[in-house]
This record gives sequence, C-alpha cells and structure tokens, in this order.
Amino acid sequence: MFNGKTEIINFYARINNYTSYLEIGGQPSAGDRSTFSQVKITYKDTVDPGVHIEDDKMPKNCQHYEMTSDAFFKEYKNSKKYDLIFIDGLHEHAQVYRDIEGSLSCLSENGTIVLHDMLPPSRKLEVVNRTGTCWRAFADFRRKRKDLEMFTVPPPWGTEDGLSIIRLGKQEVFEKEIEYTYDFFLDNKVSLMNIITWDQFLRKHSSYYDAADIIKKLHFDASKYVKNNANCQSALADDSNKE
Repeated sequence: MFNGKTEIINFYARINNYTSYLEIGGQPSAGDRSTFSQVKITYKDTVDPGVHIEDDKMPKNCQHYEMTSDAFFKEYKNSKKYDLIFIDGLHEHAQVYRDIEGSLSCLSENGTIVLHDMLPPSRKLEVVNRTGTCWRAFADFRRKRKDLEMFTVPPPWGTEDGLSIIRLGKQEVFEKEIEYTYDFFLDNKVSLMNIITWDQFLRKHSSYYDAADIIKKLHFDASKYVKNNANCQSALADDSNKE
C-alpha cells in the first residue's frame, strides 16, 4: 500500500541531501511497511519507551532509544543533531509541544520537522490513539515564533493524516488568542495551521516537475479540502495567475 507520509519525508531528504533522521514514536520492529523502515536516510534513530528491540536487530547505522522523548531530549539536546525529525509520539497537546521544543534543540541548521495527524476531521478523533490534540501544540508555535517557517498540507492518503512542517525561517504569526476547542479549530484552521495546497507546496520548494509525481501517485486535489474557504480560494487564484 502506498505510504504518503513517507513519500513526503523522503522528498525532503532527497532535495536537501539529508543524512540523519529521528523518529519520535518510531516502531523499528514493525517491519517493512513501517515509516521507519521506508525512510531512505543513512543514519536513523528512534525513540519510544514502549518498544523494545535488541541492538543487533536494528539495521546498520540505526539506533533505538527505549525511553520517553522528554528523557531523550534532556540527555541529548546538546550533543545530537538531526536533519529530519518526524514527530508521531503521544498525540497529546502538552507532549507534542515538548516534542517540538526538544526537536528544535536537536535540529540541524537546514533541518525539517514533520508532524503527523495535525488535521482532525471530527471532534471524535481528538483522542490520543487517533489525531489527538496535536494541532494545539503546532498552533502555540504559530502564535509566538516569528523565527520559524510553519505550514500544513492536507491528507491526500487518508482521512486524518495531515502533515505539518516546521523549519527555521520566518513567518507572520497567528494573531488571535487561541481557544483550545474543536470549534475554534474549525473556524480558524486555514490561517491557524497555515494550510497550503499541494500545488503551493511544490512551488514553495521549486521542485514542481520532480515532486509532481507525488500528486500523480496520490490522485489528489488538495483544493477540495479548502474549496469553501475564501483565503485559500484567493491563494489558488494567485497561483493560477503566475502560470
């Protein structure tokens, strides 16, 4: 089965020549279909207190840390740097917030953080074994960090797999006071999460003909996700005028 999120992770790895990867909530023992196994980066580490695997069972150049992400970042924030960090651990507001903070402390200068399950399609999915409340942590950083580039792309390969991206850079922060309710999320999600279409994603990375294959494989038109939002309609029109 085609694994969309891994395609995006590998896309970032390819265009930036990344060599090191950290997966929070990684499952290195889950087999070839796991995200960890499919990521094409030379040096890969995972962190999960609930996963045990012997060192000799890990692939070459890979290491699993059987500890919480809090403990990992406390111990290694001054000694380890990663080009790409995938956050897919405990789907709870405060934990994801700490995982973002810790990831930023271990991120290389041109590094990328990818966060999973960021666009809950219903309030019933705001539980830790589904999308949880991950979006709230991302929103906190959208509210206060002008020194980051942050955006979210809709889920073409499933109903709740929205991916958010964080890189060092700059952004216009979200100015409203955040209310941690699903209704607030629905009313503000495009600007709060800085949702962009896949066409905008490709243009942002100046790799349209390289990454267009991703859209072809996914058979997805992201404009459907935001077609009723005036801001996104305006952005789509702007892109069309540039062609």
